[in-house]
Amino acid sequence: MKIKSKSIASCIFALLWLPALVFGQSLEKRAYNPSNKDDYYLAIRPQGPVKAVVVMLTIFQPAEALPPETKLHNVAYANGLLTVYASLQRTLSADSATVSRINSILKDVAVNFSADTSRFVLAGFGYAGNIVLRYTELTYARPGLYPVQPKAVFTVASFVDLLGVCHWCDREIKKNYDGGTVGDARFILNFLTKGTGSVQAASASLKELTPFDREADSTGHERCLRNLPVRLYYDGDLNWELTKRHNSVYDTELADGSELVSRLLQSGNPDAELVLSKQPGYRSNGIRSSGALSIIDETDCIRWIFDKLNILNPANPQAWRAPYVFPMPERWTMERTPFPPAYSPNVPYKGFEDIHFPPGWGDAKTEDYWTVSYLFRLNGKQTINVSTLQDFLKVYYEGLIADNVPRRHIPKEKLVPISASLKKVKPDKGDLETYAGVVNSLDYLAQVPIRLNCKVHLKPGGDRFTPLLIEVSPRPYEHPIWQKMEQTVEQYQNGTGKAE
Repeated sequence: MKIKSKSIASCIFALLWLPALVFGQSLEKRAYNPSNKDDYYLAIRPQGPVKAVVVMLTIFQPAEALPPETKLHNVAYANGLLTVYASLQRTLSADSATVSRINSILKDVAVNFSADTSRFVLAGFGYAGNIVLRYTELTYARPGLYPVQPKAVFTVASFVDLLGVCHWCDREIKKNYDGGTVGDARFILNFLTKGTGSVQAASASLKELTPFDREADSTGHERCLRNLPVRLYYDGDLNWELTKRHNSVYDTELADGSELVSRLLQSGNPDAELVLSKQPGYRSNGIRSSGALSIIDETDCIRWIFDKLNILNPANPQAWRAPYVFPMPERWTMERTPFPPAYSPNVPYKGFEDIHFPPGWGDAKTEDYWTVSYLFRLNGKQTINVSTLQDFLKVYYEGLIADNVPRRHIPKEKLVPISASLKKVKPDKGDLETYAGVVNSLDYLAQVPIRLNCKVHLKPGGDRFTPLLIEVSPRPYEHPIWQKMEQTVEQYQNGTGKAE
């Protein structure tokens, strides 16, 4: 649990899904309270749109102290995550002033970066960890009072029990082995018991402020974390603690942290994890420290965030847990990719697509030839009408054909104009709107023109996304292949069984 007493008294790998290190990220300094020069945070915008936000908090040091100690923001930058570093200044608990400060930071981030408040991850470094946990508990206990409910939380080298840390302070003072540690212990003990004079007298307020009370007879504030992904990172080199500091496991943050994870697991939270570092912790100046940000495996941490927030991972889109049901006919196969795909970069929408292929898609001798069923899940609430759909299909197929021309050595004289012609028809069951028409394109397999019958189903999606289910086939609408596709369209549902 050692913190450098001087810091209290006086106040970066191969990227996850990219082949090379990313350079040129810039730190943006934003003041969220112009009346106080210390009320600011540092933000690192990602490459591309913001998929989620990671806010890491520290105490007793400026936000600038964090970026040199970790590559977390580098990995996040490459994978669409906005990283925020902020200091909570001189505090050790989630008191009202500290909670108000966190509220201000999160609200400012959400507003100024147009960030989705349902995709925030909160992190605490060192002694800020207990604050982050307690704040998260409060947001789930009384959600209407907070700008953001974190959807995952992790701490790094953090204590989780304020009463436990007071007992640690007493032990370190009595042990009197290391002057710096003893100084830290005296400072922390005085800070946590200020105005009361003793741990016993301060126990009532500490029990309200602590995220976890190991000695409590019943479940405490941690019950608010039982449905939330929680990770606690620690340096697991106990031999170093013993030989260099004469610390047993009870003299480290690990004891209470492991007990909290155990209680969460027992309460039915399968996403509670204790993560012991693969490598010893070192600060950027080369000093060995169990309280170093380097104990985080940044790549694994970002993967964890993508998994727990269910964000589509470009490296493994098939593993994404889709929040909807879009079944396929028997023996059909699927491709899932971020949208727009590389072959159609001019499509004016963002999101992802599911493409369902019948077994005979590429065989001209089958009834399935060139038949495809799409789900385009477009970000935001899009304006859909005949004009926008025709433009969308034209641009999409132009990109698809252009991508195949060089790869299949298609001569220019075989190219044909791409066009789409649709009309609005009576809505099918479950559709907001239904359209039908044709797409005139090039069969790049046979290198001849092809006319594809097309049907478009606009499904309810709310303000966050717009689902378009599109079926295309050279076969007439009376052909049995259309019956197969229509059945899956009718069965389209979101993950809760309700139509999106």
